[in-house]
This record gives sequence, structure tokens and C-alpha cells, in this order.
Amino acid sequence: MVSAALMEALPALAGDLRIGRRTDELLPALRDEGAFALLQPGSRGGREAAWPEFVAATREAASACPAAGWLIATCGVNAALVARMPEAAQERVWSGNPRPVIAATGPPVESRGVVTKEGYRITGRWDNVIAGASSDWVLASVPLDGRPCVVLIPSSRLEVEEAEAHVLPGSGCAHLRADGIEAHPDFLVAVSDLMAAQTQSEHRNRLYGDDFSMHYRAARLGALVGAAEGAYREYVNITEKWVSGIGGHQVAKFTQVQVRLAETNAELAVAALLLDQSTAVLQDCIENGRPPGGRERAELRRNNAYVARKSLECTERLVVQMGARGLLDSNPVQHFFVDIRAMAAHESMEWASNMSAMGKSLLGLESESAPAPVSLYAGG
Repeated sequence: MVSAALMEALPALAGDLRIGRRTDELLPALRDEGAFALLQPGSRGGREAAWPEFVAATREAASACPAAGWLIATCGVNAALVARMPEAAQERVWSGNPRPVIAATGPPVESRGVVTKEGYRITGRWDNVIAGASSDWVLASVPLDGRPCVVLIPSSRLEVEEAEAHVLPGSGCAHLRADGIEAHPDFLVAVSDLMAAQTQSEHRNRLYGDDFSMHYRAARLGALVGAAEGAYREYVNITEKWVSGIGGHQVAKFTQVQVRLAETNAELAVAALLLDQSTAVLQDCIENGRPPGGRERAELRRNNAYVARKSLECTERLVVQMGARGLLDSNPVQHFFVDIRAMAAHESMEWASNMSAMGKSLLGLESESAPAPVSLYAGG
């Protein structure tokens, strides 16, 4: 979990791009806290937390600062991905630095891998990479012989251009470029192999050996729910003290305000219940060394999309209910809403494909053993 001292400091550490204040303090503070090591193997100096503990940490941090929760989720799950790579890659990442920051790109703007005698030569460009400006390592998406792959690259070998991001302040968003970087064969893995059950793993924890595709998809849900809970908290704090400019009435006594708040409370409760359901299923898979079944996969994907939509909709309702005040840059509810809107756009939470998977399962149109497709979209 995140310490009380850090929770109190998170909003200030993130800075605020909306008033022109930038900061590079958030990411180092989370690293020093060990927040990125939650899913790092214990044998590699990490905390090797249970899946529910990881989700709870992202949720708690995001309730104070959405960027913090998103960073913990993104960089945290990347540590678990590295733990699924060949031992030589793990040794390079963790032998000299027990607290590395591991970023991951989204799909490349342009990228290619070429086979060489020594391994691979990587050239490419990746935009809007979360933590890209302050990372130690980057998992970069690259196609090789028509297969989506991921290559582990030291950040020091990449050209870094800080992105002009107007959401998630303090998250270290950056554009990255590689120009003919040589990569060892152990540092490049097909995405399908990285997510699939591992035939060999040096770690006893099944998190690093069993099917990981659904865990990866669900890794950011806690941050979304936490951010929505933070927006809800700020709205209640403001509304309890709010006196209207016309008539001097206490806004909390307006029926429409009470109704909208109750609606939001209910939707947020549903989102939290579905998050807990997904978390419990994924932890059970780890404990019992099994992949999610076909219907479970469909339900997990449904939950991803539904939790994201409800987190966004209930926060938007609060902003709209505040009228013109909800549009002010000084309003913390507005800040939460803008960040949640960006978070909910992540590929893993896309509405149509995830809901379609559930519909197919309900109608018997897809085999129960059919795996859900997954792509390495960790940067957005």
C-alpha cells in the first residue's frame, strides 16, 4: 500500500499543467516508495505483492492523484512482464538497480526490427509513452516478421522528447526514438509468448508463469475507480459548503443536487463491485495455477469496459451538475474528470470489442476455451 505521508503529498508532487506548473518529483517519489516494485519478484528485490494488494495501491493512490495511480499501475505491471522474459534480461534490469522504472510504449508510429548475427537491430518512434521521460528501461512495441513483439531497451540508448501532455501531470509522458539500436535475442519476445503460460520460469509465484493476458488487461482498473472516488470526495467536500451566488441558498439542499449525487454514488458502487469481482477471479487464477475460463474471460473484459465507462460517466455527471463552476481550472473535480477521460480511453477498456466478447459468450458463439486477444498498449 502507499504510505500516509506520500498520500498527503501526492497532489503537490504531481504539479498542475493547467496553471503552468511542471514538476519531475512525482515519479521519483513513487519509485523511492517502492510502488513500482509491487509486482517485482521477491528474488529480484521486489515486494511480490498479491494481486489484490497491487490493485488496492493503484486505487488508493489515484484517489489522491490520478497520475500516481496510473503510474503505479503501468510501471508496476511492466515489472511483472519483465519477470516473464528470459533470465538474462531480468538480470540486466534488476542486478544493478533494485528499483528501476520500467516504461512501455503503445503501438509504434513507425518501427521495425531486423535480424542480425548478434540479435536484432531496432529502429522506431513511439509517442506519448507514460514514464518515458524518467524511465530506466522501456518495453518497446516492434513488429518482426509480421509478429507483434516487445523489445527491452535501456532508456539511455533512446532519444527522448518530452511530450506536451495536458492530462495526468507529473506522469513523465514522452516521445521516444530508436535509431539502429542493437538488441540481444533474450531481450526481444513475441507479445503472444510473453502473455501465454510460460513453460519455464525461475519464479515460484504463478503470476510470472501462467497466462497473463487478462491480468495485464485489468491492471489499470483500480486507478480508474480510485480517481472516480477522488472526484466524488472532492465534489462532496465542495457541495457541503457551497452557497449559491443568486439567493444565497445552500446548494446541498437542492433536490436535483441530491438526486445526481445519489446516482453517482450508486454507479460508483457498481464500478467498485465489478473491480472487486475481477480482482478476486484473477487472484484465484494465480493461487490455483489456472487460466481464466472462457466465460470468466468474457466477464473480465466486460468488467474492464463497464468499470471504465461508469467511472467516467459518474464523474462527468458531477462536473455537469456544478455548472460553470465545474469548468474552472481551480476546481479539483474538473481535474479528476479530465484525467479520468484520458485513462478510460486505454485500449484495454474499449467498449465495443470487450462488450462484444461478452455477448458472444452469452449467445454461445465462441468456444469457452477461446483466448481473448491482447496487445501491449501500455503507453496511453
